[in-house]
Amino acid sequence: MSEPPPEEQDPVPEHTVMGIFRMTDMLIDEKILTGTPILVRHRGAWILARFHARQGVLTIRITQASEQCAPVVKLLMSMAPRYAHARGWKTISWVLYQEALARGLDGEIRKVLRRLHVSTEAASPRSTRLVVSQPVHSATELMRTRCEKAIAVVDLASGWHRRLRGQEASLRKGIIEDYREACVAATRAKGGRIVRFVVNACLVVFPPEHVTEALACVLEIRRRIQESVGRCSVPVDLGAGLHLATVTEGEFGKGNKLRYDIVGTGVRHAFDMSRGAGVRISGAVHRVLPAKERSRWRATPDDATWSLVEEGQAAEPS
Repeated sequence: MSEPPPEEQDPVPEHTVMGIFRMTDMLIDEKILTGTPILVRHRGAWILARFHARQGVLTIRITQASEQCAPVVKLLMSMAPRYAHARGWKTISWVLYQEALARGLDGEIRKVLRRLHVSTEAASPRSTRLVVSQPVHSATELMRTRCEKAIAVVDLASGWHRRLRGQEASLRKGIIEDYREACVAATRAKGGRIVRFVVNACLVVFPPEHVTEALACVLEIRRRIQESVGRCSVPVDLGAGLHLATVTEGEFGKGNKLRYDIVGTGVRHAFDMSRGAGVRISGAVHRVLPAKERSRWRATPDDATWSLVEEGQAAEPS
């Protein structure tokens, strides 16, 4: 249970983090920039903040906060630069007062800014508050980082439209809907993140230490779609590739097309492995699987890719 927000003599305007920023035109709502206290909620937590914009600087003053306020601040800090950039503001000034500091928000803000390669040395000489300036001139580039990811691509095997030719359109539409629902449900259950859908392919990422969860996600999507198409006589299978590689992740695009994405040769390799029916993993993934899991896979001649051995087939010793 999160603690209740502060009592005020007058009602305090309340918003979600998403509500502060108008998604239609990528501009901060003018009604927010009045300096009046705004109660910002996210995932059951809250902060009390005031927003000002003057001479190219957006100032966000956090005066009070709930115990578990880190999710609010992290989301606010990830979204504010893009909107400030769209408006032409050059700097975001984060001001934390004593009660917010007591919640450990200074550590959260410093941690996020370090990830964005922003200096956090600037501080007020007064011990009752912390002031950190975050430049915005290259906000989207600052929000891109190089990191290792488990990259999964799941695709309806090529040619499935031709195999369903002559079937009712509603059946083809139902398969697509079931497939997308399976991707969302399995990814959420295993702790991954859907990056995007590309036609009938789904790109998913996991932390590198969660390779087994990524593999379980792929197999669960396959199981669900096989159950879904079991009612029709035409076989529909998935192609899937799982790779472990270093990618660049962050915000890409401009204006209202700005979105999270990952890029790199590892992403292309995962897409290449997903072509055609069957589940394939890279050698990098095979090496980190538990020993009992590795026996289920058969290597290609160059040992670069390993294919899942279906029931009734014999696996080669690893």
